Amino acid sequence: MGHSRCAIDSPGNPGAPAVYNGEEVELSVVLPLYDEAEIVRLTYRRLKAVMASMEISHELLFVDDGSRDGTAAALSGMALGDPSVTAVFLAGHYGKESALAAGLAQARGRAVIIMDADLQDPPELIPRMLAAWREGAEVVLMRRRPKTGGSMLQRMGRQGLDCMLDSIGDIGMPESSVDFMLYSRRALAALSLLVHRKRYMKPMLSWVGLRETVIEYERQPRVAGSSKWSLLEFLGRAPDGSIAYLHMLLRTLMLLGLAGVPASLACACYNLAKAAILGGPPDTGSLAASMWALPWAGLMYFSGWTGKYIIQISPPARRPAYSIRELVRFRANSSL
Repeated sequence: MGHSRCAIDSPGNPGAPAVYNGEEVELSVVLPLYDEAEIVRLTYRRLKAVMASMEISHELLFVDDGSRDGTAAALSGMALGDPSVTAVFLAGHYGKESALAAGLAQARGRAVIIMDADLQDPPELIPRMLAAWREGAEVVLMRRRPKTGGSMLQRMGRQGLDCMLDSIGDIGMPESSVDFMLYSRRALAALSLLVHRKRYMKPMLSWVGLRETVIEYERQPRVAGSSKWSLLEFLGRAPDGSIAYLHMLLRTLMLLGLAGVPASLACACYNLAKAAILGGPPDTGSLAASMWALPWAGLMYFSGWTGKYIIQISPPARRPAYSIRELVRFRANSSL
């Protein structure tokens, strides 16, 4: 028995037959990672426990998005010791969406699940997703249950803020949805036609006529490590690197507008409350400035939003979304 490490320069074919190493694979699980050394081994163990309980042919595809900690070493060890594990190492840090695209291109299962590696999406829910798929669903969307705490006004405020941040960050997913879902081979072939998976996924799947099922669940806190989200990456995320700076400018404009509206209202309310308490007239200069800033903040947000959608009308860039540096998997008595 032996193993091999290999470089790969082909993105694969999402519609290819679900045959791997001469055997059919029923389920592929794709997990993008970035600096998750603290948790990747626990994620692997929990996934393997779930697969063992289902007794299903499977492959686990861990996509390393240019990690700088010990994630790469951990993935190599798992891939070289377990025939069901494939480690895909990208040439740089391209972002989660590109890492998912790289993993989906390599997936060979009849059903393909994508999920985060931080265990906020419990692997123990995979049997429910497979049951829905076997009952005829071609897309299984996992949707986190909305928070029920707080007043109705607070819940509406959270939903409104989520929608505005969604428009700024190009998340483009259904409300309360996350990157935890199952695709059939037919759905995966449809997604391969898209340039921006998240923003155009729902219209494409509806147009193709795929059957969808939604399952609600309670999202868990991270078991270990910390979120790798950063404001700079949020602002600079763009489908193509050549326009990343323009996207950053427009998103910054939207964020400033989004922050300016409540700031203007708070300043105006403070002046009116102060005048009412002290019994004198309000500071007309400060009040006028607040009222003047309010429409300008709204205009900044709207201008950034309009600019982002004008950019999306332009032809898609030809630059690849990712580059695979190395692919590591177990091989018996052979090399790729």
